This record gives sequence, structure tokens and C-alpha cells, in this order.
Amino acid sequence: SHTSDEEIIDIIYRIYKEYDYIVDPHTACGFKDIDPDKITVTLATAHPAKFPEVIKKAIGIVPTSNSLDILKDRNSVFYPIAAEKKAIQGFIKDNAVS
Repeated sequence: SHTSDEEIIDIIYRIYKEYDYIVDPHTACGFKDIDPDKITVTLATAHPAKFPEVIKKAIGIVPTSNSLDILKDRNSVFYPIAAEKKAIQGFIKDNAVS
């Protein structure tokens, strides 16, 4: 179901207060329809530091990430790849560092 911006803020706040854990806005959407009577596994989809304004609005904290901070100083590099499974697999195979 759709999660409004205000619901996202409320969920981030609730998760932080109940579990002392900061979730990103996308992960917060996954918490909306959880049945509290069932065991649930939720996988985070992004680091909260990617959304500093939203997190600050929800809990008053600006999260940071050393890994993300390092990436901010790097130039982006783009590789055009055909939207085909074999092309993507080939690119990964040819460029992966082992």
C-alpha cells in the first residue's frame, strides 16, 4: 500500500524510539503493513545518511556514513550497457575485482 511522507516520518520516529535503530525512508515503507503478531524479517534498502533531511525531520539527528562521505568526493563513472542479462553478466565478469 502507499505510504505518505508523513507516515514515513512517523515510522522512522517509531522505529528509532522502539528499537534505537534508524531506518531510511524506503525501508520505513516496509514497516507500514507489518503484523505485530508475526515474526518479520525486514531488509534495509539504503543507508539513512542518504536522506539527511528526512531523518533530521523524523528524529532530530543527521546520520553519517564514512563510506558515503568518501564516495561524495569521487567523480561518477558511467558505462553504457545493454539492458540484457548477458550484457550485464559479461560486464560484471569482465570488471569484477577478485
